[in-house]
This record gives sequence, C-alpha cells and structure tokens, in this order.
Amino acid sequence: MSEFVSVTGRFTAHRTDSGDVVLRARYGSGEPSAHVKITCAGSEGRGEFRNEDYYTGEFQARCLGKVRTWISGTGELTLDPIAIFR
Repeated sequence: MSEFVSVTGRFTAHRTDSGDVVLRARYGSGEPSAHVKITCAGSEGRGEFRNEDYYTGEFQARCLGKVRTWISGTGELTLDPIAIFR
C-alpha cells in the first residue's frame, strides 16, 4: 500500500498501556461500520495528546497519512500519520 490520503472525521482517542495514542473514526454509514484507525507512537512525542480533552468524547480532526492496511472483514483502514490537524 503506497497511497497517501487525507481523512477528515469525528475521532475518539485513547492511550494504550505502551503510551501510544489510537485515534478512531467511523467511515461511511454501512453496516457493519467501517472505521479509520490511526496510531500515534508515544515515542514520537505528539505533545497535543497530553491534553486530557482528547480522551473525552469526539473531536473534529484531519489526518494526512499513508495507508498501512485495509482489512475488509472488520472494515478497518489503518493509516500511518504524517500530520494531524485539529
């Protein structure tokens, strides 16, 4: 997968035990629901995710990233982020 994409959506965020931050947003209106998953490595030091507001509810964001995988069975599109704009 070598495609670059720009995705805008309503994301939720949670921090994993390893310190990474995982963003998820629903994609489309089909059932089962498809979603976009973006993992921001804790070692990359994305300072904005230190703000606890990111972990409550949804927030509007745009991600420029590279497609890592598409899993049709679960409807999951995984992106490697280049930039995230809130």
